[in-house]
Amino acid sequence: MVKALKDYEYFSTDNGTLYQGDCLEILPLLEDESVDLVLTDPPYGLGKSNLKWEKKGYKRISEEWDSKIPPFMAKIRVNSFLCFSGFLCLNEMLAEGGDCGFSLNAIIVWDKINTMPNITARGYQFTHEFIIWWTKEKNYYWDNTEQTRDIIHQTWSESGREHPTQKPVKLIEHLIRTYSNEGEFVLDNTMGSGTTGIGCVNTKRKFLGIELNDLYFK
Repeated sequence: MVKALKDYEYFSTDNGTLYQGDCLEILPLLEDESVDLVLTDPPYGLGKSNLKWEKKGYKRISEEWDSKIPPFMAKIRVNSFLCFSGFLCLNEMLAEGGDCGFSLNAIIVWDKINTMPNITARGYQFTHEFIIWWTKEKNYYWDNTEQTRDIIHQTWSESGREHPTQKPVKLIEHLIRTYSNEGEFVLDNTMGSGTTGIGCVNTKRKFLGIELNDLYFK
């Protein structure tokens, strides 16, 4: 039986709503929604990873996941769509975004500054991630009136980390301020430990979140 949105466990405040469940099931139920910004850090590239994610309590996700993100977002009315990505799946995401009608505005580089060293020293130390910026309409919000470089320098680590891929609050707040107005809605379909929600509260935006993992949802 196909679930309705009301069938999912959720937590709601004046600042927004967080649903618990698989975003690939919940996103189609939001097709009539309109959000001002999608800001998401999906578990990209896990199918290509040698890390034993399943032993750490994470749902095993194949390479197919990386091509499923834009199609679901394409059905939701959105001004700007920001998606974190690594180099292993960048081409797939870009191709899928174009096929879904998104216009590629930029690929932003997040310089993590103080990342963990490469223990084996048999390759490069990974010091950056990409942030893909897509839009669908020409009237998207952009808060930078001056020339801005497409590299963001922001320290990777923060105290009190609760998630292995947790993003810095300052980085998320910067992105929220740049691509949305106060009072607008920001959607994060892979909320994790809640950084996007915290960023929205701190910058006076509303959030709409989805998280599968019971621990992080709580």
